[in-house]
Amino acid sequence: MNLTGRNKIMKKLTILVTLAAVVAFAAVAVAGGPGCSAKSLKGDTAKSCAASAAAAGMDKCCVEAAAAGKGCCDQSAEAVKAAYTNVCAAEVALADMHKCCAEAVQVGKGCCGNSADETKAAFTTKVAKAKAMFAAKGDMHKCCAAAVDTGKGCCSGTAEELKAALDQKAAAALEAAGS
Repeated sequence: MNLTGRNKIMKKLTILVTLAAVVAFAAVAVAGGPGCSAKSLKGDTAKSCAASAAAAGMDKCCVEAAAAGKGCCDQSAEAVKAAYTNVCAAEVALADMHKCCAEAVQVGKGCCGNSADETKAAFTTKVAKAKAMFAAKGDMHKCCAAAVDTGKGCCSGTAEELKAALDQKAAAALEAAGS
């Protein structure tokens, strides 16, 4: 297969993965009303994101490339990371919703007193927040990002200081994404 054909296939795959994630997670957004309990990003998110990315059709080589910050399958490092981040953010958003709401958003229905549109909007907001949190963690030392997941301090400060810094960076990333 020539490079142009492979590029077209990767582009279609990226579009399909993104659409599948959006559709699947839009349905789950219904569950994300004000009554939903918030869950934090924990260390096993990476394992479950890799499984979700593979299930969404991302090749294992692309999942590994995303983790290493490299390009893959004729795609730039940025494109591979963006596709992976979309899948992971959707997974985190779904996990942050009631189970019933997560299922409802995936089929385009409302749940827990919210309409389908309200559920989708809640899901979309949760996806944006997860992306902002990923961006904020990406700006931290790897050791500090791991420490904040376990509620411990690290070279950048106490557990409370790390959490506050992460929250501040995530809020700034969310604000920047919104503008």
